Amino acid sequence: MRIFVKLLLGLGLSSAVAGCFEHTQTGKRVLADIAAMQTEVAVIKKAHAAEKATLQRRIQEADTKIAELSKLIDDNRQVTGRNVAGVGVDVETMKAQIMELRGAQEVNLHRLDRMESLTAVAQEDLKRLRGPGEEDKPQIEQKPGSTLDRVNRPEKQDDFYKLAFSFWEKSQYPEARSLFAEFLKKWPKDTYADNALYWMAECFYAERNFRDSALNYDKLRQMYPKSEKAPDSLLKLGLSFFEMKKYREAVPFLKEFIQTYPKNPHTATAKKRILEAEKLLRKTKSN
Repeated sequence: MRIFVKLLLGLGLSSAVAGCFEHTQTGKRVLADIAAMQTEVAVIKKAHAAEKATLQRRIQEADTKIAELSKLIDDNRQVTGRNVAGVGVDVETMKAQIMELRGAQEVNLHRLDRMESLTAVAQEDLKRLRGPGEEDKPQIEQKPGSTLDRVNRPEKQDDFYKLAFSFWEKSQYPEARSLFAEFLKKWPKDTYADNALYWMAECFYAERNFRDSALNYDKLRQMYPKSEKAPDSLLKLGLSFFEMKKYREAVPFLKEFIQTYPKNPHTATAKKRILEAEKLLRKTKSN
């Protein structure tokens, strides 16, 4: 809903000349919102898949129990009517449980379909807003008059990467992020590409822009699953959602980190955050 409100504001509160500027700015904001929504959809899909597997397993177990109870009735037809009736009640109880489980599964499917539908509609609105021929090209953020205006870019990849990292070490995160983005644009297949993407995400995280840090951590995991930065990216992805107070989304990633990298020295941090997230979720549910 907030995406469409932004569209209306961007289209209704500007003059003919200023409207062009607002048009572009609104498009960028909508693009960012859609990227965030797509991440949330991916998280919901993952959580839904795990939940669906659990439901299906429980349904299968219930079906097995019903089959066993039905066989018990057949084997005990000569037993008193009271005992047979008691077994029959158990069968009816199990059937009711199965109906309840299947109903919960249908609710989850509807929730997922609704989120995917909203994303599709938002993407169509973005296409109309951008106009024909425009593409979603990555933007390299650089403030006018920043120190990067006076920085000479090295021609060699290694030197360029070291330059970007030097800004990170000095806690100049916007400049470091811009240089890492330039590096990726120039050398997208370089051996340092995964590291550059990771440090971009770290810049966002240090700036407390947890939405964009989550997007970049997840992108690294998708593009470079065997990277040495993959474990840290998985952990920080979960922590980014935790910092955004999206505890339900944070927990699956933190649990995956512990299960995938049980000997990682940061598992204690992940366990601590899981306990905190689950406590907060219970508190929210009770309220």
